[in-house]
Amino acid sequence: MFEGPGVFVLVILAVVVFYLLRAIRMVPQGYNYTVERFGRYVRTLGPGLGLIVPFIDRIGAKMNMMERVIQVPSQEVITKDNAVVKVDGVVFFQVLDAAKAKGFRTGDDHTHSGSHHAKKSSTYLRR
Repeated sequence: MFEGPGVFVLVILAVVVFYLLRAIRMVPQGYNYTVERFGRYVRTLGPGLGLIVPFIDRIGAKMNMMERVIQVPSQEVITKDNAVVKVDGVVFFQVLDAAKAKGFRTGDDHTHSGSHHAKKSSTYLRR
């Protein structure tokens, strides 16, 4: 049924289609993907279709670029005049540059590290 050259052409065609599917990346709206070549940052893919070199480039971080809100747990603070005040807060943050925020990569949930930083820095806000 299949002849020698016909099978070879089908295999080559399947390999080419596989490489093309690995090269096309769809980036959703509100996200930026960093592209790494052999582990080193090369560029950032914005929302829409993006092309990468298969098996050489890979997606390093999928950064959510939308503004997010973190609820800071309440804590007691002693003021300058020795009054004890209970303080709570809300932190709004947004990643502006995906390449520079790559070290902030903790998956899609930055709430733990952001909440910890906000709680720690609020202890130094004594006036």
